[in-house]
Amino acid sequence: MFILLTGIALFMIPAALFVLHIALIVWAFRDANERYQDRTIAWILAAVLFWFPIVGIIVYLVVRKDRPQDRQANYSHFV
Repeated sequence: MFILLTGIALFMIPAALFVLHIALIVWAFRDANERYQDRTIAWILAAVLFWFPIVGIIVYLVVRKDRPQDRQANYSHFV
């Protein structure tokens, strides 16, 4: 029984990390698409995040531009 659970864990942990990795790339691609006019930047970011996910997302979060004002959500009516 223990061997079976170990085998399942050895499959599920990398599978979950892979799904998280792909979700991170998709989120960053969509975010860069909204923030930058040039779609090339989003594709370059996706490639960088594919090869260097941890360093790439940290650098992106530090250097990314602010959202365009017309696309920012207006939550002032909740205050």
